[in-house]
Amino acid sequence: MIRHLVLDKFKRIECPSKGVTHNHKSCYFFHSLKDRRRDDTLYTPELCKFAETEKCPKRDKCKRAHNRVERLYHSEKYKTKFCHFYPSKITQCEYGDFCSFAHSVEDIKVRLIH
Repeated sequence: MIRHLVLDKFKRIECPSKGVTHNHKSCYFFHSLKDRRRDDTLYTPELCKFAETEKCPKRDKCKRAHNRVERLYHSEKYKTKFCHFYPSKITQCEYGDFCSFAHSVEDIKVRLIH
């Protein structure tokens, strides 16, 4: 089954369960600036040389990604490569449906050359 996240909201809203212990890797919401995403039409998936919003002088106006979440879940990158657990160990992926990588041929967003 193909399960893609709705990226326009993913990791863009602060977690309502803040303070409650849960797995941040499988949470739709952000928990800190390190996993917060901006609108990906405002930046490219290339990493900013400062690599963190709070260290970048341009902050949210920067045209580059500030963290791994912004890079991997950018619409240009999301599901364009296979998960490193693909194909035989996909059940071991700790991100599950929240993984930014494809878990099946049907899941991948690029044309494959056979």
